[in-house]
Amino acid sequence: MDGLRKLLMAQQQVADIKAFYAHVVAYVLVMSFLVAVNFVDGPELWVHWPALAWGLGVLVHAAAVYNLGGWLGPHWENRQLHKVLAREAAARREASRRMPVEAASAPRSEAVPERKPDPGNLVHFPRPGSR
Repeated sequence: MDGLRKLLMAQQQVADIKAFYAHVVAYVLVMSFLVAVNFVDGPELWVHWPALAWGLGVLVHAAAVYNLGGWLGPHWENRQLHKVLAREAAARREASRRMPVEAASAPRSEAVPERKPDPGNLVHFPRPGSR
């Protein structure tokens, strides 16, 4: 089972790298076109703004794919998962600590009395088909 999991993770990594390369190719092609349009358009330079914004997106994509800095990778996900589970376990321990001992040890039927419906509060709806 461990070998299968490693194979699936490797396949996912290769797919992520392939998607990143496609992103870089699209960036280069579109930015080349925009540089040409900016050159023909006139002396005012504006192409650096989309190049900068999209370039930051490419850098973030690279960081995610190649685990640069260790964030957004599988280790980060595992750390976050353990943090969430630890917080939930601490909350359960705190709730059980605050619960009175007799209520915690009593059977459910004794701890919470059964509530009977009040006939004065019931709303009656006609059955379908009866008028």
